[in-house]
Amino acid sequence: MTDPNGGNLPINGWPLDNPRQTFCTVSGFFNSQKNTTRTNFPELLLKGGESVIAGIPNWPNLILEVEGATLNASVDSSTISDFNSTRSLKNGLQTWNYTWTPSSNSSLSVSYEMFMDRSQPNVAAVRLSVVSTSSINATVTDLIDGRGAVRSDPHSTGTLDNSTTIYSAVSPHWLGNITAWIFSTVEGPGLDVASRTNASSSFYLPSNDSTIGQSWNIELNAGAAVTITKYIGIASSDGFNNPQAVAQDASLQASQAGFDELFQGSAKAWADLLTDDMVDDYTLPDGSLPDDQDVVDMQIISKANAHYLLQNLLPEDGGDLNHWSISVGGLGSDSYAGLVFWDADIFMSPGVSVSHPKYAAQIPKYRVMLSPQAAINAEENDFSSEAIIYPWTSGRFGNCTGTGPCVDYQYHLNSDIFLNNLLYWRVTGDDSWFKNQAIPVNDAIVQMFSELVKYNQTVDGYSIANLTDPDGKYELIYVLIVELTTTQNMLIRFPMALTRLPQSQRSSSGPKDTLRNSQ
Repeated sequence: MTDPNGGNLPINGWPLDNPRQTFCTVSGFFNSQKNTTRTNFPELLLKGGESVIAGIPNWPNLILEVEGATLNASVDSSTISDFNSTRSLKNGLQTWNYTWTPSSNSSLSVSYEMFMDRSQPNVAAVRLSVVSTSSINATVTDLIDGRGAVRSDPHSTGTLDNSTTIYSAVSPHWLGNITAWIFSTVEGPGLDVASRTNASSSFYLPSNDSTIGQSWNIELNAGAAVTITKYIGIASSDGFNNPQAVAQDASLQASQAGFDELFQGSAKAWADLLTDDMVDDYTLPDGSLPDDQDVVDMQIISKANAHYLLQNLLPEDGGDLNHWSISVGGLGSDSYAGLVFWDADIFMSPGVSVSHPKYAAQIPKYRVMLSPQAAINAEENDFSSEAIIYPWTSGRFGNCTGTGPCVDYQYHLNSDIFLNNLLYWRVTGDDSWFKNQAIPVNDAIVQMFSELVKYNQTVDGYSIANLTDPDGKYELIYVLIVELTTTQNMLIRFPMALTRLPQSQRSSSGPKDTLRNSQ
């Protein structure tokens, strides 16, 4: 929340109209619920509910208490000075540094560092370093805060025997068969099982069945640094057969490796992704930037865009973790209910397909995964069994919903999916994927459009009734697609500008003419 006092919080808007917030989650953690606050086509709720992004308990918390004062979002801002916060777009490290003066008797230099391990999808780490100007007693609490589990239901909390590890597990609302597990293991001087107590502060330990914490009393000696680190392991049943064991092992093994070793591996993984030739660079030959604010902004945006897109994507590596596309606001945001829109296919995907095609795979794979439901959507809306149609918004299921109608609204999503499948194939040259997964989807989209358009005598041509504003921009694409009623024609006759580069511009790994001619 943006207001620690719980005052007039800004509302996040359609379709949830809830207070603006951010939270932790994992890819694909969509719930099931009857409806959202606002809908486009409420009558569709009679056929099925909504599926929107759900959260898991917030895991980064390492809370310090000194002389009755608590260092969290409620801290008196007048006691904070020299505040500095950074986020590295190059290696993913986030830092917060400041001076905290909770009383006239003590002043503390505080530093937090946090990263999510780019090389391991289940691991994150948080490190707290404190130096006090005077010798004082303090309490440090490792908290897994259930308030972050928005639209989720409690499943389990507990501690591991003979360890400094706690855990919490939740299920997205109405989906008790789906579970996400969060494990936190803490390391630091004097922090052991014998001296651990259950977190008890009523202020930051709210009555929430998904919340759990562990505390230690520590001594801060004047001028001596104290460092405490927590290692997080996270896994959900959407990606793992035994997410509890996966998350537990990830946390424990991370604690054995240590913060620095983990960060080196994560930083290297980011360096391998964001190489100089993979990100736009607006600097002059001598490495400086022109004295032009627009150019400076473009330089920053070029780095930020690549970082934030890749942060939400996992590579195509033969596993089963990278098929949930990208929510409109990324993971951790419930803007637009965290749903997947056409933005992912037509705006986000091109931004990574050319430079990082293995990561872009997550976007078309999502549409392929939901294609059986798209076929059901088509039949429910009087299309033939050869057609498919996708809803404007999608969560876990891809059904037609009150926020995501399938007909009479933004048909262009289907052509966006069609074009992105072609783009991904053109970039990767993955003939097998295109032939076995993309072509059935694209062919069924062509069939849908061929049934959707009707001859319009007034204009002496084909048109679609009841278009939405963005559809008008795609009308030419619709007409082109409608003419292509067979897979063979789709491959051979679709405009060359969209499907084929001149031979001189094609890489050796590009699509093969033999595939196009064999269909």
